[in-house]
Amino acid sequence: MIKVSNYKIAVVPGDGIGQEIVPEGLKVINAVAKKHNFNIETESFDWGAGYYLKNDKFLPANGLETLKSFDAVYFGAVGLHF
Repeated sequence: MIKVSNYKIAVVPGDGIGQEIVPEGLKVINAVAKKHNFNIETESFDWGAGYYLKNDKFLPANGLETLKSFDAVYFGAVGLHF
């Protein structure tokens, strides 16, 4: 019997180009997972500059603690243009 590995990935697209590239990157990650027989579970977070403008911080107080439960963080980009 083949053992299938499972991985939890926190997805933080962030702002700007991150919103465009992260969904495309997830397509690649999922294709690799399928080809190599492992599972990916993702959870998205809206942290970044947009979150900062609404909340005066880039992520909630428990944000780093939340990320500790994941195997990896897929991070896009963060930034503001004025």
